[in-house]
Amino acid sequence: MSRNLCRTGCWYCHGRVARQGPVHLATGDDVGGHADEYGGRLWCAEAMCVDCEAKYLAWFNYPGAGDYRNARQPEVVDLSFRSTFDSKPGEADKPKWVIARTRTGEYTGGPWDYPCRKEDP
Repeated sequence: MSRNLCRTGCWYCHGRVARQGPVHLATGDDVGGHADEYGGRLWCAEAMCVDCEAKYLAWFNYPGAGDYRNARQPEVVDLSFRSTFDSKPGEADKPKWVIARTRTGEYTGGPWDYPCRKEDP
């Protein structure tokens, strides 16, 4: 089981995940029992999907060897679920809304096709 989702878009609806709080070095509140491994080493912030409102902890990569004060815009490099700091969601992380997709016109295999997931959380 991994800590990260290996993606920067929403696991449920593929929507955009937006930062909700300030970017900071991870604390025990962010990473739970993994503070020895990640605490003070991982730049993170609370984040949420703008469409379905699923909750995440966004992982950031700051240019300049971690000197975030010199970075204009930190880059999100990965996500994990917020309440579990894991690739499996807790109840509090699950989406508030179910997003339906409707295709109109002739199907041409457009950009809305996402690869199938082997397992859903």
